[in-house]
Parts: sequence; C-alpha cells; structure tokens
Amino acid sequence: MNRRNIILGICLPLLVFQMSTGQNVSSTNMPNQAAAIADAAPITPMPSNSAEILKLAARMNGLNSPDIQPWHIKVHYDAFDSDGNKKNSGSYEEFWISATKYKRSYVSNSFNQTDFATEHGLYRAGNQEWPGLLEGKIRPVVLEPVPANIRIHDFKLKRSNQSFGSLKLQCIILEPQNSQSFHVVGYPDNARFVHYCLGQQQPVLRFYSQGAGAFDTLYNDIVEFQGRYLARDISVTNEGKPFLTVHVETIEKLTLIPDLSPSSNAIGPITTVKMDIAALQGYIVNRAFPRYPENARLEGIQGEVVVKFTVGKDGKVVSTEAVSGPLLLRDAATDCVRQWRFNPFLLIGQPVEVESTAKIIFTLGG
Repeated sequence: MNRRNIILGICLPLLVFQMSTGQNVSSTNMPNQAAAIADAAPITPMPSNSAEILKLAARMNGLNSPDIQPWHIKVHYDAFDSDGNKKNSGSYEEFWISATKYKRSYVSNSFNQTDFATEHGLYRAGNQEWPGLLEGKIRPVVLEPVPANIRIHDFKLKRSNQSFGSLKLQCIILEPQNSQSFHVVGYPDNARFVHYCLGQQQPVLRFYSQGAGAFDTLYNDIVEFQGRYLARDISVTNEGKPFLTVHVETIEKLTLIPDLSPSSNAIGPITTVKMDIAALQGYIVNRAFPRYPENARLEGIQGEVVVKFTVGKDGKVVSTEAVSGPLLLRDAATDCVRQWRFNPFLLIGQPVEVESTAKIIFTLGG
C-alpha cells in the first residue's frame, strides 16, 4: 500500500455524511434555514468535463458568492501545536452584506481582531497585523473551500474515483504544468498534486489534500444554505497530526441588517497590505527553487538571503530586493522569488498588492 492509500485509510472513519432524511436541522445554534443534504436529486447536474466540475464546485461550496442574500455565521475552532496537542481555542464571526460591506471578528487568547468593510475602505480594531497561518485558514476553509480564482490553465487536470469506506468520491487532481518548479511554502517537498474530492452525483466537497499528508482537510455534516453546500464540521491534519478543527455554531440569513459601522477604536482606511510569508501560504500557486551560483559553490559560500518582495494585483511578483545575506547568493535568491506565483489578494473584493519577506537558505551538500 502506498503512502497515499495509507493517508486515505486513516481518514475513512471520519467521513460521515449526514444523508438520512434531509429534514431541517433544528437547534438554537443552527436555524432551520440550513437543511441537511439528502441523498436526492442534485441541486445542479454534474458536468462531465473536469474543468467544469471544478468551476461548479467553486460556485456551489461555501458562501463566497456575490448573488446570495446577507448572512451571519459564527464558528468555534481549536488549534493544535506541531505535536498534535491542543494549544488554543477561539471563535470567528462574520456579518456579510456584500463584498464591500461586512464585519469579521477573530476572538481568542492570542489573536483578537475585527474588520469593518465600508464604502470608504477597510477599518480594523484590535491586532493590526494580517491574520497568520492559522487564523488565515479559518475563513477560506469554511467559506471558500474551492477557490473561484484557480488558474486552471496552470495545471494538468486528472480525475480519479476513490473510495472512503462505503463513500465513493470523484477526485479532481491538479498537477502543475511544470512540476519541477512546484512547491508550496511550509508543505513537504513531495507535496505536488492538489486533490478536490467530491460526491459522484452532487458537487459536494468532502476531502481536500495538498498531497503527502500536508493539511488534509475533511468536510463533514454538510448542510444546504441558500443553494450552496456548507460543512458544519471540518478537520485539518498536517502529516497525520491534528492542526485545526472548525465547527459552525450558527449560520443564518440576515432579515434585519445590523449596524456595521467601525468602532471608535478602529484604524483605517487600510491601504497597505504587509503579510508574513506563512500567512501567504493560502495564496501561493507555485514556488521555484533557487539555482546555486557556481562561483559561490566553488568558494564554499553558503548562508541565508532575506528577500523583500511585492506581489502584484495579478499574483505575479513585481519587485524583489535582497536586504541581507552573502553577496554572491543574492541574485540567485531574487531571481528565484521573481518566479513565484500567487492567487490575487483581495481587499474588499478588489485585488491589491501585498508586501512580504522571504528567507532563501543556501547550504552546500544539501
């Protein structure tokens, strides 16, 4: 059994699809506007083309769509350390009116932040830095599990039917056109192929993988909300260890629009996005490795080069600057970073430039 099969085998007991009767889910935390998905006729027929299936999945999973009615969601999350031990808990809450009017809040013992999107720009209270790797995953994993802006032409699309216990799924596999240069920051070097595993008859996302056990994501307790699929229970593991669990406590339409005006301590409007490289992981498409300069190799020069760079609105790196490190290694480091590609970063629905810093490490013999 190969490594891929082992990973899927571990996940089998966790894939439990709520498909019994299709009755409304009724509790104080889950209004009956969200209904459990039944084993019935699909909301939208499944295409036969892999690219069209992926586009449909992006449209049907999560709530990142401009044509839905205002909504409110609140989730609880648990975060785990590198050994798989729980280290933190918190909540994420969002009141969404439109792409340019919303309120988003993170509350935990280590990160507290509230964003207010207004017609005048984005205002922020609490922590002023952008959400890091952990907090940065919470909203996408719940509300945009299949990104709408995947550049399909950058990948070779393959399809594979896979069994998760008695559950049969079809997986759309994205293989980079240039697999030699593909690497995701912070993921294992052998993480190459992105998997989106969906239902056979309905484009319901049930499993996502970056490959090699990196940030495998399971979507359970699926409900239908405003014609979209939403998972109430989501678990993310990294190389077999718990990384993040998310539970949706509330999902409801907003019949009365609340006051979303910025609080008195909010700062803004925000015009510059400076983000840690770890937080950019959710946006990176590929990353080339640097070529070791022959003259530096012959002279036995190794070390770390710090590169400041700017990602343009189209996701391409538009500027680089080596600010420290051995001189003979700097050009190779900046040339490498210029080849990186990202999905565009959106600020109130519009793409903006992002500034960040990367460390490129050169070591002889490895």
